[in-house]
Amino acid sequence: MMLLILLLSLSAVSTSNLLRSLEELEDEAQVFQTRELMKEMTQQDNRRAYVWDIDDVEDNMLEQRAQGGRPASSIHLVWKAATTRSSDISSSWTLENSVTVRTVADTTFYMVVGYTPGGYSGIQQISENERVIIFSLWNKGSNNVREVSGKRGQGVQVKTFGGEGTGMKSMKIVPWKVGDTVTVQVSGKKVGSMWQVGCKYQWNGQWYDMTTFERKDTPLSLGGFGSFVEDWTRSDGHEGYRSMRMAEYSNAKIISRAGTESIVKSQFNIVSTGKDAYAADRCYSGTTNGGTSFWMATGGEWYNRSGSTLSLKTVSCGRTTVVECSSCSGGQNGCGGDCTWSTNSRKCVKINGVICGGHNADTCADCPRGNGASWCNGQCKWSSNQCIPK
Repeated sequence: MMLLILLLSLSAVSTSNLLRSLEELEDEAQVFQTRELMKEMTQQDNRRAYVWDIDDVEDNMLEQRAQGGRPASSIHLVWKAATTRSSDISSSWTLENSVTVRTVADTTFYMVVGYTPGGYSGIQQISENERVIIFSLWNKGSNNVREVSGKRGQGVQVKTFGGEGTGMKSMKIVPWKVGDTVTVQVSGKKVGSMWQVGCKYQWNGQWYDMTTFERKDTPLSLGGFGSFVEDWTRSDGHEGYRSMRMAEYSNAKIISRAGTESIVKSQFNIVSTGKDAYAADRCYSGTTNGGTSFWMATGGEWYNRSGSTLSLKTVSCGRTTVVECSSCSGGQNGCGGDCTWSTNSRKCVKINGVICGGHNADTCADCPRGNGASWCNGQCKWSSNQCIPK
């Protein structure tokens, strides 16, 4: 149980408490515990994800579900360097991290490299047919951001933004798919009185440039490297909590004057204030790939207690991805992709997901194809003149 009480222990904290939580990660013993955890996790199946302890959500959570919008709660993964010092990033630095999306839903931001107090970069699903890479830098007081001429990559669009802060962002349409690994690299360099911050990403084995922004004031503190999974829609009537959003993060590193350091200190946090509190009990996180990769999931019609395992293999419903076809929302209209609507069982099932013996079918009821009991075997059995699951 000692390993369960380390940096990865989930705590429901507000965004305003995030930086304070980072300062509490300085204990050297936690670094040792994390390394010991990684050794232990290498003995486990690397396609299973361990679900860490999570604080209990208050009893009034169900009452809150009757009020206002219903987004999936944001869940954060905070990276903390163990040995890199502030002086090592005083003139230049590079942050790198990879994401592999396992389940998708519209209006989802899989943030890969967040660098406080600068900005963020990652991938988004705006809608089923619109997926993008995004990179931004915030203004700092009167020190407004501007784009560095001649640094923009092909197909990248740049514009200012407002809302939660102001600044400039770059976006590019990239048709990444579930299961693709996208690596994001953000680099900062002090040039005179300005900090220039650029971004590039790797997808399908090739690197691409986004752009480079600049402003005064340092864009990175050692406590400000993070990732998150967010359902950004907050409007009334939105029910984003019904769809699971899951991603794995791997190979996080910081490169500075001190060299390259793989991140071994990390902490998960759930935003549980405002509308984010609505489905905070549907947030989960943990490790996979021998403890070297980290995953986060939020939303979805599923539930899993800590200490159990969760398969990262998922199926597509067409517009969203879920753990199994029966979790596809929207009835027959929401059943597509890897799934199909069974008229016999009146539910969404995996295409040819049942072994009938010498052939496959969508359900046991579909196995006979008019041939009776002889075509009902494998995972199914013949009973009362019907083919049913064993």
